[in-house]
Amino acid sequence: MREPASPSEDKVVAIYISEPGERASLPLSSHSYIEASAHTMACSPTASWSEYLDLAGAVLTEPLVPDKGKIVARGPGLGLEWDEKVVHKYAFQ
Repeated sequence: MREPASPSEDKVVAIYISEPGERASLPLSSHSYIEASAHTMACSPTASWSEYLDLAGAVLTEPLVPDKGKIVARGPGLGLEWDEKVVHKYAFQ
């Protein structure tokens, strides 16, 4: 799947992902990849809860941290910026 081109396209993709559960009135939960989950959960009226499992935080310039129990998306795309020095440190040689 390619990176969405704009914030509005992010919303369309997130709604598409969550729509079948919404039609069935099922609560939406997320268990991984919190950066993407922040967008999907924000667009779903049946959003229930997200499990905070931070796998990428160690290599990001600004890890996504819950604020008062909520994950907030940071702009278009996934809002990620890699810390190049840390990525290089863990890169396979």
